[in-house]
Amino acid sequence: MKKFVGMKRPFSFKVLKIAKPEIAYRILACIVVRGLSLFVPIIFGTFINYIAKGMYSKAINMIIIGLLIAGFIHVFEIVRAYSYQKLREKLFIEYTKLSTERLFDEKDKGDIGKNLNVLNHDIETMSNFFCSLIRQMIRVLEIFVIFIYFFSIGYYFGFASLSAAAICFIVIDRTHPKIAKVNKEKLASLDIRNSFLNKILSSKKPDKEYKNSLMESTVNYVKKYTKAKITEYAVMYGNLLIIEIFRWGLLGLGIYLMSKGNIEIGILVIIYNYYSQLISGFEEISSVVIKIKQFKVSENRFIKFLNNRKIV
Repeated sequence: MKKFVGMKRPFSFKVLKIAKPEIAYRILACIVVRGLSLFVPIIFGTFINYIAKGMYSKAINMIIIGLLIAGFIHVFEIVRAYSYQKLREKLFIEYTKLSTERLFDEKDKGDIGKNLNVLNHDIETMSNFFCSLIRQMIRVLEIFVIFIYFFSIGYYFGFASLSAAAICFIVIDRTHPKIAKVNKEKLASLDIRNSFLNKILSSKKPDKEYKNSLMESTVNYVKKYTKAKITEYAVMYGNLLIIEIFRWGLLGLGIYLMSKGNIEIGILVIIYNYYSQLISGFEEISSVVIKIKQFKVSENRFIKFLNNRKIV
């Protein structure tokens, strides 16, 4: 049987290489949706400026342009959702294909409960990871475009945004070992629960001890699951709070500059809306770090399954 240990990167690339057309389609759909979304705050801010200046005909033109852009965004959102499902479908099939040799091996198949967990939960995690990763990478590029805009309207807006990003990245870097640990514990507890379920279902007359063990393992699993989710949410929403603080601080600075005649009200509207996109963008970044840790755990378990080694 072919060994995959020590070949994690080629292993992942092998699967992705087969799905090149689906990946390209997914990237294109994400770029179109997020690229168009960057124009919406500018259109809306320009609309507000025209209203403030009494230029109503130009404001109506902005409404028409905004409506057209919104229409294209929603149409391509459907395309983007379709591209997600097609890529996930391809990856799920290819991961399953890799497992067939191991599945039909007549040697000891190991703990069936744990193996089922790998073939269902871990393949699902790996397949969804790459589909989401493409969108999240586009969101990172979007954040850099927003930073460039902030520097274009004033260095203080640009440096404040970079400072917020730097703090968020530090939080992510410091917390990712904890996220990896709690996710590994969560999967290990699920394996144990599935193991007892398998013993009960495969036994003609299950022992009472199995029932007690099943309930103990279930309680342990849900506690580990809750701990993992709370840790993930704490990191994610902690970062979003940091961005919110900077957003309202910059709006206060914007009001001061507007009172001095240095910026127009439309700029404040753009700042507020772009910070909304920064918040959702950093939510994606926090999410991708969490998902990378989950992916690594699932990939390691899948490789051990392929190599007929003990899954831990």
